[in-house]
Amino acid sequence: MVVNIWRYSHFALAATSCLFVLLAAISGIILAFEPIDAKLQPYKVEGMEQHKLSQTIDTLKNTYDEILEIKIDQNQFVSASVFSMDEELNGDFYIDPITGKKIGDLAPQKPFFSFVTNLHRSLFLKSLGRIFVGIGSFLLLLIVITGSILVIKRQQGIRHFFSKIIKDDFAQYWHVVLGRWSLVPIFIVAFTGVYLSLLRFEVIPSVQMQSSIDIENISGNGTAIPVSDFPIFQNTQLKDVRRLEFPFSSDVTDFYVLALQDKELRINQKTGEVVETLNYPFVNRLSDLSFDLHTGSGSIAWSIVLLIAALNILFLMYSGALISYNRLRSRIRNKYKANDAAYIILIGSENGSTKHFGNLLLKSLLKIGQSVYLDDLNHVQQYQSMKHLIVITSTYGDGDPPANATYFIKRASALLPEQKFTYSVVGLGSLAYENYCGFALKVESFLQGCQNADGLLDPFLIHNKSHTSFQKWSQKWGEQTGLHIKIPPEKIKKNRKLKKFKVLEKAVLNDGFDTTFTLQLKPKRSLTFESGDLLGVYPPAEPIKREYSIGKTDNGNILLSIKLHTQGVCSQYLHQLSKGDTLKAELEPNKDFHLPKNNRPVAMISNGTGIAPFLGMLGGTEDKYLFWGGKTKKSFDLYEPFLDEAKTTQGLKDFKAVFSREEGKMKYVQELVEKNGKLIIDLLEKGGTLMICGSVSMQTGVLLCLQELCEQNNKHLNDYQGHGQILMDCY
Repeated sequence: MVVNIWRYSHFALAATSCLFVLLAAISGIILAFEPIDAKLQPYKVEGMEQHKLSQTIDTLKNTYDEILEIKIDQNQFVSASVFSMDEELNGDFYIDPITGKKIGDLAPQKPFFSFVTNLHRSLFLKSLGRIFVGIGSFLLLLIVITGSILVIKRQQGIRHFFSKIIKDDFAQYWHVVLGRWSLVPIFIVAFTGVYLSLLRFEVIPSVQMQSSIDIENISGNGTAIPVSDFPIFQNTQLKDVRRLEFPFSSDVTDFYVLALQDKELRINQKTGEVVETLNYPFVNRLSDLSFDLHTGSGSIAWSIVLLIAALNILFLMYSGALISYNRLRSRIRNKYKANDAAYIILIGSENGSTKHFGNLLLKSLLKIGQSVYLDDLNHVQQYQSMKHLIVITSTYGDGDPPANATYFIKRASALLPEQKFTYSVVGLGSLAYENYCGFALKVESFLQGCQNADGLLDPFLIHNKSHTSFQKWSQKWGEQTGLHIKIPPEKIKKNRKLKKFKVLEKAVLNDGFDTTFTLQLKPKRSLTFESGDLLGVYPPAEPIKREYSIGKTDNGNILLSIKLHTQGVCSQYLHQLSKGDTLKAELEPNKDFHLPKNNRPVAMISNGTGIAPFLGMLGGTEDKYLFWGGKTKKSFDLYEPFLDEAKTTQGLKDFKAVFSREEGKMKYVQELVEKNGKLIIDLLEKGGTLMICGSVSMQTGVLLCLQELCEQNNKHLNDYQGHGQILMDCY
């Protein structure tokens, strides 16, 4: 419920302020170039930072007849206001503070920048426009705050704020990633915009510095010394000066006024004595800082940061609109009414992507003549003809419901039908989060407590929206219900730029349970790849790509390990290849599963054909530990030559295997993990990496085991995941 409040607040704020934010971002992008353009003007003199103010005064007095003022702006450009008998050297202009020569005229703001500035500040509506701009800045500030809270909720706490984000949806992924990295500059822009608006309308009153000099007691007595010999001028570097006003008359009560970065001094024009020091009020200093931070004045680096922040605001508007559109557009077209359907599918989704699985199931059931109805979890109602309920839901943050499921449990308590029905729960989530599929488990717990509901299957949890895993669930569910449904394979757009690979070696093994084979492929052209990358294969006349994790052999070839499936189109196609044949496929980088280059220890965990990428990672100087699970000892024969070579070159420190079809206590690789728990925890504590490749069911078991090991050692698995120490590529 709390998440829902922040979510709708964020959306409402963005919707109401979108026009202002759009104009502010576009004009902000343009105005970011103004301080860059100003900074690049050729008016800064090399060496002026070390130059004393007294030296510049002396030089100017010898060059001009009268000096009224010296200014140093944010770009360290020095300008002077002078009188001179020479008409060309009379007025205000930039000077060389070392030689005193004029080096350029003061230029007014360029008309284009002036036009955009007026748009940015007041929307061409003068005072009324400034009010709108101030309100818009405040709304942007609230958007930043609510967005930050939503990220904290999503990441399960502020300490995981910058932890890795799982890329499950383009718009939402980049909305969070870019939002996090541009959070500080956007917050600064919004806050300073609000502050400057409040200052402009005197909601925050400006503080005027009041002089307390007793003019009547100022004496003209004292030894007069040359201005360039004043101690204050000799001890002040030019870079610390903002402004120096010269006395207008020779009256002793007319002072030099020296404005430094944090204070203003009044100086006796004859003796050089500092008569009064006025420190700038905090409000004034904050105002100057706010202006510089809001505009980027005087800093190319900060102007570039502001430019990037403004560009990010435009992208965040686009991605936010896309997220909202995806939530709203996914209309559900039902053939049957809610009260006429025997099978009810309810979807919980943050951005609408989960509905894809619901629609697949809907179409599959309709295809075999079943009455089915699909809807959001929040729209739960009394279903008079329901025999079976299927809940497919994602999780938001730390076990919270997604956007369209926030009221399900509360409403379902009163609305679920009185007749008996069976149910199944499918959870979609990421194992990178500690509370994996937390909301799906809450729904399961709720339904278990419903008097008329009977669970058909244990809750089925799917990592990273795996289409293959959903197919496996549908098969199990179909067996339990007696329905022969078929979820079509995932369609991936075919990349026409396929590479050619020659089959160098092929080895086949049957262990009495499965047929497994390896292929060694040589690219016909030079290609850059690493172990852990993916090889995409398109079987003949098939538009659907199958991906295989690869190992890179010592001689630069590709190693594939494949299990032959009786009905597997791609595995059958690859199995028919012979030595010397040519395979067309595409190489895809998989940087999230490359061997780390930090020279720290690595533990590799795999089962079955998932060992392939690890067989290409056994070189190098890091300590490597390989844990592998197979069915029989014979199944290991296919990979033994590669491991023998690694042991010879000392690339592999230890290898342990376990077999599920042999006699003995240990059956699965997660049991090896449990037995070697101390080694693995010590490895992670030293900054090492744990890599997992194989089936999703193995991955789930290994992560549960790791979670238990972490709890026993007062550690948090999420911390290791957040630091990128646990890498996974499972299927």
